[in-house]
Amino acid sequence: MTKLPPHGHISRYKYHGCKCLTCMDGWRDYNRTRRREQAYGRWQPTVDAGIVRAHLKVLRESGLGIRRIAELAGVAQSTVARLLYTFEGCSPRKVVQRKTAQRILAVRPHLAILADGAVIEATGTRRRIQALVARGWTHRALAPHLGVNELYVGDLAQQPAVTARLARKVVEVYDLLWDADPLEHGVSQWSVNRSRALAERRGWAPPMAWDDDRLDDPAARPDLGSHWRRWGETQAEIAWLLAAGETAPNVIAARLNLSESAVQRSLARARGKGVA
Repeated sequence: MTKLPPHGHISRYKYHGCKCLTCMDGWRDYNRTRRREQAYGRWQPTVDAGIVRAHLKVLRESGLGIRRIAELAGVAQSTVARLLYTFEGCSPRKVVQRKTAQRILAVRPHLAILADGAVIEATGTRRRIQALVARGWTHRALAPHLGVNELYVGDLAQQPAVTARLARKVVEVYDLLWDADPLEHGVSQWSVNRSRALAERRGWAPPMAWDDDRLDDPAARPDLGSHWRRWGETQAEIAWLLAAGETAPNVIAARLNLSESAVQRSLARARGKGVA
């Protein structure tokens, strides 16, 4: 059964015959706006559906279903479907209400809104796993946090695609462990050294080399600096600059050849522990 547009939407009044107070008010508001815009010569109720259709295809390719898109945009599921598909011999719509277009175009594909089973490109997932390994975390130590077999952790570091549920879990684990010392969580020094050596051989960047907002960008590149620091050494360097009176993250980042977001994360974590 096709879901009706919400009460107050003009199509519910005009095409589905709903005469409730909300729908009548919506119809009156629509006509009031129409008359005013016509008086000023600005009445353009519809726009070309081609742009909206192209955006819908991007949303679909990112893993969003028609029902989910309709929910996020606040429009009827049938509205989305008729922009994409042929119905009863009628081609997809060539025009769409301006407000409907604005609502659909406002929906952006991002990890938080995707269905658990949606399959997405795994750039961010790979980089986060690689960064944790570069930090010294072993596959065995990461597996319980991720809820997967330790053999699969290695696959995640090279996987081309993952489900949205797993990608969200990797983000959660990364945010928890990016600056945690594996030695304080039962990982032996030998294992830490082995993980770091593996990461260095493969050119995997540690957490401090990445800007948080660029981890998922395939075009982004890590800032490795002139050498790879141990996290403890970096913390000590940041602490020394703070003690010397330097508190601007951009200045600290420039002096230590780090990304500014990495310094900001470090300062935020230090404040949370009452250190700064």
